[in-house]
Amino acid sequence: DAFSYTGASNKTMVDSDGLLKWAPHNLVLQSENLTSSWAVQNGTISSTSATAPDGSLTTTTLFVPSATSSSSHRVLANNASNIAVNGYKLHFWQQPSGYTKLGFRNGAVGEYASFLLTGAGSVIDSVNCTATIVKEGDWYFCTIERDSVTDIRVDLWALDDAYTAGNPNNYTYTGDGTSGVYIWGAHLYRSDLGGMVD
Repeated sequence: DAFSYTGASNKTMVDSDGLLKWAPHNLVLQSENLTSSWAVQNGTISSTSATAPDGSLTTTTLFVPSATSSSSHRVLANNASNIAVNGYKLHFWQQPSGYTKLGFRNGAVGEYASFLLTGAGSVIDSVNCTATIVKEGDWYFCTIERDSVTDIRVDLWALDDAYTAGNPNNYTYTGDGTSGVYIWGAHLYRSDLGGMVD
């Protein structure tokens, strides 16, 4: 399984085929606990006991935008230092809780994507990255990929229903103080290592 990684060098592992490969490093620290290593801007985090996408009863977190007019109703991972990579894959689970839209922005460069969390789910907009969404039960599984040199900082935004498209960083609205989205299991992988375990 992927693990949150803080070492000075990347680790290797022997895969089931007996070959030595790069381990699947999760570069988002404590990614299932937004109350820990994530930074919050113009919102609050509430721990909520709910059934997670893996079927276990676990503590998920609810991002609730504050009743403040801002373009920064978001949580940020690895915000203290951007990560330099030659490609990455980010995936996370989300579920609506009052709002049905969520945005991603690479806070290091001009990449973003946004998702609609109703019906089968859909990608609303994406720039300089490839985004996908799949509905699984009550949750939506979202992925974002880029296969070129970049820095990466993970910003996830709660968006109100009036959002239509564009960079979440440029979208301003006033939250109602109670609506938001569930976010669970954000995993950020380097995709430039070669021989990396899925």
